[in-house]
Amino acid sequence: MEWRALLPRPGCRSATLDITQLLQPESVRAHVEARSHKAVLNFASKVIAEACPEVAERSLLQGLLTRERLGSTGLGEGVAIPHCRHPACPAPVGALITLAEGIDFGAVDGERVDVLFCLVVPEQQNRTHLDVLAMLTRIFSEADNLESLRQATTDAELFDTICWQMDEVQQW
Repeated sequence: MEWRALLPRPGCRSATLDITQLLQPESVRAHVEARSHKAVLNFASKVIAEACPEVAERSLLQGLLTRERLGSTGLGEGVAIPHCRHPACPAPVGALITLAEGIDFGAVDGERVDVLFCLVVPEQQNRTHLDVLAMLTRIFSEADNLESLRQATTDAELFDTICWQMDEVQQW
C-alpha cells in the first residue's frame, strides 16, 4: 500500500492525542550511529523500555522484528515507522530517532532510512494505533518537516521540532 493512503480524507480528524504521553524527551535521539536495520530496532527497543519499564526490552525487540517480517515499515523518502502492539504496554509510547547515516530498511522506494519513529501500543488499542500512524504519516509526508527533523543537531532540538509538528498536525 502507498504510504500516503494512510492520510485522512478531507474532513476527517483523529481524536486528539496526548503528545506528552506518547513521546518523552528521553525518547528522542538525534544523529544516532547504527549500522543495520536490526541494530536500530535494538536501540529503539532499549530507548522505549527505559521510558516504559512495563515493557521488557527483549520482548519489544521480538515484537518489532516479528512486525518487520510481515513487511518493511520503511515508508520511503528516508522514513520508517517500526511499530507493534505489546501486551505489557499500558499506553502508546514512541521513540523518535534520526541516524547519522541512512541504513537499508527495505523501504518501498529503496532509499536508505535516516528518520525513524518507533511506536508501541497496547494490544487492544486499534483506533489509537491507527490515529498515531495517521498523524505521523501526515508529518512525514511534508518535505519541510523531514528537513527540520534531519537538521536538528541535539536531542532537545529534535524533541522540540517533533512536538511542534505534532501540535500543528493535530490542529489541522
